[in-house]
Amino acid sequence: MNEHEHEKKANDFSLPVYAALALLVVVMAFNQYQISTLSNQIMLYSAPALSAGGSAAQQPSSSAGSAVNLQAIVDRVIPTGVPDVYGSELGVSYDKPVESLTVLGKLDGDLYPTGTLKFSMLDADAQKRYVAMGKMIACEYCCGATELVFSNGQPACGCQHSAAMRGLAMYLLSKHPDMSDAKILEEMAKWKILFFPKQHISKAVSFSSSGMDSNINPTDLASNEFRGFKPSQASSASSGASSASSAGAIANAPDMVGGC
Repeated sequence: MNEHEHEKKANDFSLPVYAALALLVVVMAFNQYQISTLSNQIMLYSAPALSAGGSAAQQPSSSAGSAVNLQAIVDRVIPTGVPDVYGSELGVSYDKPVESLTVLGKLDGDLYPTGTLKFSMLDADAQKRYVAMGKMIACEYCCGATELVFSNGQPACGCQHSAAMRGLAMYLLSKHPDMSDAKILEEMAKWKILFFPKQHISKAVSFSSSGMDSNINPTDLASNEFRGFKPSQASSASSGASSASSAGAIANAPDMVGGC
């Protein structure tokens, strides 16, 4: 084979290879675009629970009105910033639920041997308050428990989320005994909402579709008062397409923050 024939054969081989490589680049670029688009959609409702406060990007929707209403509900449901009274003391922030979960969980000495607070360390009045509040809220989305504590004040659930709520309650009863039970329960509820954002946003939407806007608050959303709430068939039907649009957006929110 002479030099000209060898060069022609090499060119005949190279052209298909280059064409295949070019096609591969195009396909990879398109796939990357799809991944980026999907990531942006997932970020819309997970961002309020996992990042600093601020408005999320607008969710594409067939109904701009339903998207605005859902965003308004998310803004009401997801707490942001540093909690008053105890936030700076403990170094926790609503904007950092994963890190704060670890800090608050370590307060529960009844579950963890290295925990800093125990039920036995509370005075008689604080113990009574603690048990009462512990029976008003639970970690049903993780371990399926119906309450945080038993009647003797000991943990009814061994997950980190329940430990964080118990630890916070014991801390506030110890360090800020003048804080009302309602306020302490509200703070526990705020953290539970952050730990399980999808479930509580969905519940808030159900409240709204049932004409229960006044119940879209941390305590009613996260305590046992409306546990397992489902909107009536009439209210579900009247919400129509907006409910379907909301359901699609809510699906992008995380089920659980932190480990169980």
